[in-house]
Amino acid sequence: MHCRIEIFALSILVAVVTALGCSGIVPCDNQRDLPAHIEAAVNPIPVRRHFIQNNSHHKILVAVIDTGIDYNHPKLVNNIHFCLDRNHRPVRLGWDFIGQDGWPSPYIGRRNSVSDFERDVIDKLIHEEAALEIYLDKRRNVVQECLASAWHGTSLAGLIVQDCRYIGLLGYRVIPPNRMPQVHPDYALQISENLLRACRYAVEDGANIVVMTAFLHFDMADDDISYLRMKKLRHQFEELLKIHDDVLFLASAGNCNGYTFSGQAANQIDFPAGIPAENLLVVGSFSKEGHPSCFSNIPSHQIRAVYFPGEDMECICPLKMLGLPDKYLATLPTFFDDLLEGNESYGSLVSYLQMMGIKEPMINSGTSFSTALAASACAKLWVENVQAAPRDIIEKLLDVFGGSF
Repeated sequence: MHCRIEIFALSILVAVVTALGCSGIVPCDNQRDLPAHIEAAVNPIPVRRHFIQNNSHHKILVAVIDTGIDYNHPKLVNNIHFCLDRNHRPVRLGWDFIGQDGWPSPYIGRRNSVSDFERDVIDKLIHEEAALEIYLDKRRNVVQECLASAWHGTSLAGLIVQDCRYIGLLGYRVIPPNRMPQVHPDYALQISENLLRACRYAVEDGANIVVMTAFLHFDMADDDISYLRMKKLRHQFEELLKIHDDVLFLASAGNCNGYTFSGQAANQIDFPAGIPAENLLVVGSFSKEGHPSCFSNIPSHQIRAVYFPGEDMECICPLKMLGLPDKYLATLPTFFDDLLEGNESYGSLVSYLQMMGIKEPMINSGTSFSTALAASACAKLWVENVQAAPRDIIEKLLDVFGGSF
């Protein structure tokens, strides 16, 4: 089998990081029951904006089911569609299924007290370069945010809106930070359950388009109990698609290097991209040469699928987060290990972070980013064809971006 579990457009980085209070095995923080000062770091108070006016400008709502959204990012600030109370104050913008609150922020708060060493590291890094201060808040698990790819949902949101103010965004955080499949066998099921619940929330919140970027594979031969539980979830998702046929669902094809799926294989479930439905469109990635990207899965003809660009995409990153791609993140633990052993200087780590972490845009590849571009195209088509049904929008995209390879 080419793929067992794939989250977003990237494979999870398996690493054990002890620096800055992080463990690659057990999440340091699930965002529940946080002290007030940490809660403020995890769920920042929204920046000043005109909530009623912004909401009124949103002609179409796109739900991003992922890792949360930096709703104060200047590229997104006018696109966030807040739920308002009777006094027109924001009460939530979707739902965080990890933190169990209405603010699906990508930032991961620190639950435990900060050790002397961790304070020392952060303080000395900031002393070397004051510009690092906003990225190294001691109330956050900064390295864990990188390991968990917590920036991912914000990057997708930027590709979806593309400075179009009429596209409104709802956010739903469903990915547990740093939860390793090898240690937690129910990891994939937990995400699948969160994803299904998030879809229900999204349609209740008025989403017209629902974007799902997790690709999860279940095989009865691997774990018959998990498979049977997943079979029930699949049936519930199929019913959701039928009931809400006025909502367009987009799913990433996944990045398992050419794995082909049809949704018809016996004793296998590819979720959610392997579910044929009139209002579900699967998005793969094509290269600059117009061929499927080497990492992209290939949905078979039973699945309604399109291909959008997904290689070397320029993406925004949350404002106060180190935007380190996986290939650079793997080097970061070595710096901290060398600091512990006295073989490295704070200055060299500062230089590394400046070079790799503090720059925008980030450059990323994967079918998640293809899906974000497809969502943007769907939103624009729907605004231009307000009477269209999801299947009409899908047919229009298939005419231009579809095709078999």
